[in-house]
Amino acid sequence: MYAPDVYLKLDVEEASQELAVAFVDGGELVLAEGECKQMKLWMSNIGSVDIGEVWIVASPEDQIWIEPLDGGSGMFDYIPPNLSA
Repeated sequence: MYAPDVYLKLDVEEASQELAVAFVDGGELVLAEGECKQMKLWMSNIGSVDIGEVWIVASPEDQIWIEPLDGGSGMFDYIPPNLSA
């Protein structure tokens, strides 16, 4: 015997924001343990509404350096917090 169906009620936002992301260098990413490599991403808003935020999801051992294409002052180093503490 199966349990009765459970219907979910969801609020779904219109998909008017869309970010296209691609690696500039089409090569395959293969890294040895502890190795660092610079990668270039091309991000473009292909939606109909401005994008206010972009979230980067990384594990606690990842270190990410983000630099604008023009090398401007928007550089920052992102080190995820230690979530196990």
